[in-house]
Order: sequence, then C-alpha cells, then structure tokens
Amino acid sequence: LLSEKYNYRPLGYDPNDKPFEIQAQGLGIFSAKLEHWPGFNSDFRKFGGEEGYIHEKFRQRGSKALCLPFLKWNHRFDRPNGVPYPIDTLSRVRNYMIGFKELGLDLNPAREHFVNNGISQQDWDILYHNTDIEVDGDRFIFPTPNPKMNIQ
Repeated sequence: LLSEKYNYRPLGYDPNDKPFEIQAQGLGIFSAKLEHWPGFNSDFRKFGGEEGYIHEKFRQRGSKALCLPFLKWNHRFDRPNGVPYPIDTLSRVRNYMIGFKELGLDLNPAREHFVNNGISQQDWDILYHNTDIEVDGDRFIFPTPNPKMNIQ
C-alpha cells in the first residue's frame, strides 16, 4: 500500500475519524450557518470558479473548511439527461478571475493552467482587463463600450 510506503494514513475513509481541515471540496454538500455565509461574488455568472473560492473566503474571515468523515456522499459527474445549465470555459475562467481578484490571490497559477489547457493568451488578456464582459459559449458579449475597456 502507498500509505505504508510513504508512512501516511488516508483520512476521511473511516467514519470514526475526527473532522479535519481541507483546502477545498466540491460544493454538492457544502454547508454553513446562514449567519456566517459570506456569499458568492455577485458578478459570478453561470458555472465555475466557486469551489476553492468560497473555502478561501471563509478562511480569510477566520473560519475553516472541514471534512466530516461520518458524512458520506458521492459526487455524480455523469448525468443521463445532460447538465441542465450552461458550462463553458470562458465563463468559468471569468469567474476564477473575479474571485481571485476579490480575494487578493495570485492569478499566475490560474493563467498558466487555463492558457495551457484550453483558452488562448488573447482571450485570457481580454478577460483579465474586462471582467465586466459577459460570455456566451465561446464568444464575448461586450457591454456598452466605455473609455476604460481594453480590447486588444
């Protein structure tokens, strides 16, 4: 077993394990007390960017994200009837940028990931300078132009 070879104990498999702090998880079963809910950025659109973002938002407020080993669930990626909401890469990247900027996080790892896995440097630059832009599939919908827009 790898756990024996590297001298670690996998956590979360035994329902009797104590809760432990985690970096992030899928939000299918994420919960918080309503009075402590920080909310998502109102500029987020469509799907993506929320996982990890909300965990960090809690941490920046002095809270923790915990795994509760007794609480078992299964994240179902396959959907027999398809996904009932739009998913596109540019919207997801836009949400990540908005979230990273809000939280003061370094965008370079996100840029490296997305530019190496699906979007062009030009699209990254357009989104980086214009997060008020809307996205429809693989195209940008520019708001009423203003002098601050940087479309190059």
